[in-house]
Amino acid sequence: MSKTWTLLAWALIPGCALSFSGWSQPLSPLHQQRQRELAQSAHKNLACTDCHPRGVDPVLRPKMEPVTCGSCHPAEAAVYQESIHGQEAAKGNPDVPTCASCHGSHAVAPVSSPESRVSMENLPQTCSACHESLALAQKYGIPGRRYSTYLFSFHGEANRFGQVTVANCASCHGTHNIFPSRDPRSTVNPKNLVRTCGQCHPNATRNFARGKVHVEATPENSKGVFVVRTFYYWFIGTLVALFALHIVLDLYGRGRRRVQPEAKR
Repeated sequence: MSKTWTLLAWALIPGCALSFSGWSQPLSPLHQQRQRELAQSAHKNLACTDCHPRGVDPVLRPKMEPVTCGSCHPAEAAVYQESIHGQEAAKGNPDVPTCASCHGSHAVAPVSSPESRVSMENLPQTCSACHESLALAQKYGIPGRRYSTYLFSFHGEANRFGQVTVANCASCHGTHNIFPSRDPRSTVNPKNLVRTCGQCHPNATRNFARGKVHVEATPENSKGVFVVRTFYYWFIGTLVALFALHIVLDLYGRGRRRVQPEAKR
């Protein structure tokens, strides 16, 4: 009997040791990548189970449980739930941006970091994932081409060349508190525009705030801009072509003048 118990004890020791050491099956390459991203992120002090209470399987489940960022960020979550994005998310809209859509999932860099998806430099490109899409614009009846028209503005040009203090999407539309412009709470509601613009332009007036930022140079949206831009495209193009023709003719004339004296001899 004692011999049987001894053999049983030796058989159980490895299993007990492994269970106490937290041993599990090897993680998949994707899980390992997620761990590396998390270790370098703003959430590097969090464990996987802080966001995934059910635990993480070695093999990814087809659908992970929703991550409740609001448990650590309640103030932001409350504002987001009231916004147009939060209202659509509550309806189960698959196209609406969530926390991960804007901030990332595992590789969440601090907002002050140039690598952050919502940094001053990168925010316009992050928003463009939805608001540059003509397909989504037609589907939901919202304006499209917001990124390309932003780039044509002074703000967009300055942002593209590295100016980090220039106005971007969040400066005008808000961050988590984004509402349709018709909503009185919206920072781009006509009644709130002077105050919104005044954050960067203290002397802004109602006439100043009437200027468009997202200008599409088409006859339907802005005929004046379309005419001026078309004129300058053709004018500058023609001017460059004439300069090039002048240089070619000048070089041709210089060549002929060099050859002619030698021919007379």
